[in-house]
Amino acid sequence: MGGVAVSGATQQPWVPKPRLGDSAVPPATVEVQVGGTAFLPCPAASSGHDSPVWIRRKDYHILTGGKANYITDQRFQVLFNHANQDWSLQIKFVTMTDNGTYECQVGPRRRSGHPLGLVSVHLMSVGGVT
Repeated sequence: MGGVAVSGATQQPWVPKPRLGDSAVPPATVEVQVGGTAFLPCPAASSGHDSPVWIRRKDYHILTGGKANYITDQRFQVLFNHANQDWSLQIKFVTMTDNGTYECQVGPRRRSGHPLGLVSVHLMSVGGVT
């Protein structure tokens, strides 16, 4: 899947939507300029699932659950788009340390321990110095 380059965008750019629950599909990549705003898509509600939980893979920190934030870093916020039923994770003022994979998990966990729906998005910040 491709990505999109963003440099301090104020609106959410178009990003190819990963398919919910398709673990064979590699994570979508979102490229954003250091200091810009990243929008990581999660088409959870459009699949009829509950609101998602966003997790940062490098430390398995739960960032959000539905519209609630579970991180003190105010740069992270969930945006719900009613028109396309998408739950995007917004990261403002992106730094190189924000690079990595973020997971959007929806629905109850199966007996295998995996959530019913899982979308992975890889964030890659480019340029600038942190």
